[in-house]
Amino acid sequence: MGGINLIDELEDNKNKQENLINSQVSNAKILLAENEANKIAVLKALGLDSEIKVYEEAKGRSIDRKTIEKEFGRDVFHIDEIEKLCIKYDLRFLHTSKYNGSITSDLARKIVDFAKKHELRIGVNGDTWGGDKDKFFILAPRENFRKEIKPIQDKDPILFFSTGKLLYKVVYSWGYSLRATRLLKGWRKRNARNRFLYVWSLISLLYVSILGFIGAPLWMAFSIGGALAALTSLLFLPWGDGIELDHAYFSEYGWNESPITLI
Repeated sequence: MGGINLIDELEDNKNKQENLINSQVSNAKILLAENEANKIAVLKALGLDSEIKVYEEAKGRSIDRKTIEKEFGRDVFHIDEIEKLCIKYDLRFLHTSKYNGSITSDLARKIVDFAKKHELRIGVNGDTWGGDKDKFFILAPRENFRKEIKPIQDKDPILFFSTGKLLYKVVYSWGYSLRATRLLKGWRKRNARNRFLYVWSLISLLYVSILGFIGAPLWMAFSIGGALAALTSLLFLPWGDGIELDHAYFSEYGWNESPITLI
């Protein structure tokens, strides 16, 4: 199976979002294009302006992106597009200080060149303030942000710079592409329901195999095996501090928070 190119996926997310918005707000576009202020005012007064709000927000985002692309070039993505990728593949999007993976020998040069080109202050070349150094973030698998003693081998990490307006410019990417099997890992770590179903399916197969081996009828093996697996699967959920633990472990909630590891 081929690898997963995260930047290509980000581009796909951006295009899909723009196409979806365009298809959903056709009526709003007609109203705004015709400048029918009275009709718009009536809809807003009655709270029936959701399509108009979506369109105006999308239009504003598009203008912001084009403005930033004029300064920083292509590969500028909205935080919503990055979030979707994090949830899909169990990634984290955190400040560079949280990253614990390996880096390449030319990473520092790439950062300095980017800073010089866009006149950023990162605490080098005579700049003692470094006010822009907190605007750098890394998108990478969750395991590259764990506090390990030895850095984990890099898996397609991407360095971003926050340009404001919830938009981020790709500065540099390195490492190797994620494996296609990452999609399954992302699914099972998305939320508690997915984790339960994943564990339940594996344990069910084990129980059914054991019951079938000892001669139980097939219907009994599936019924008893499924029930026992459901009870056993509960032991593998991250019990503890509720919401805080969900945010730290499941990517659907904690895609921009430091990860933890379940035992």
